[in-house]
Amino acid sequence: MLINTKSADEFIASHREFLGFLANFQANCPVLSMADLAAQAGGPQHVALIAVDVVKGFCSQGPMSSPRVSRIVPEVTRIIKTAAGMGIDNFLFTCDSHQPDSREFSLWPAHCVEGTPEAELEEALLQLPQADKFIIIPKPSINSLISTELVRKLETIQPKVLIAMGDVTDLCYYQLATNLKMLAIAKGWDCRVIAPLSAVETYDTPLTTAKELGILPHDAEFINAFFSYHLQVTGVEAVKDLC
Repeated sequence: MLINTKSADEFIASHREFLGFLANFQANCPVLSMADLAAQAGGPQHVALIAVDVVKGFCSQGPMSSPRVSRIVPEVTRIIKTAAGMGIDNFLFTCDSHQPDSREFSLWPAHCVEGTPEAELEEALLQLPQADKFIIIPKPSINSLISTELVRKLETIQPKVLIAMGDVTDLCYYQLATNLKMLAIAKGWDCRVIAPLSAVETYDTPLTTAKELGILPHDAEFINAFFSYHLQVTGVEAVKDLC
């Protein structure tokens, strides 16, 4: 990879066309019908919903929580209700659950320690009538498929459509959605992976704030735009919403 020697203005000018494409990518994604997805899959039993890290430690409590991320809780809840109304009852949740001495805490502040409220699903999800059907899968890293039960659960369900939701867009969510697609390819499964962008979000750290804290900036709008596009590159179907 060549090291960029252009000024910021030169870099932006030379990539303006692609940046314009990114700016409009999410708005141009389609809205899909849940009923159509279920029909195309051969019935609701062949559809599964999976959400990553819709837990208190990223939505409402602790040092890694974000008001921006918490906005997806009503969207995830709505999509689950819509799915359940169509007879879909495969609901999986991969949730951060760390040991107190997790090596991940050298990268980020301690969060979602096993057995603490931060590692629990948000209350709005737990209050759903479908909550007794939820399959909760603890995960010790940002990757939902490493050292977890997720692959075994999916092998049992054998879904034709996987609807992936959650946070954060560029870390745990991206790892989940893209690895689900790669898993399906590697195993020869005829399985679509759908990313409803209304139920996917990341946190925001402006450049000024990052400089004050001595951390890396994290521009949520740009990251959402780029990673939504890159989901599509990997074969995940980015859609604006599900109805």
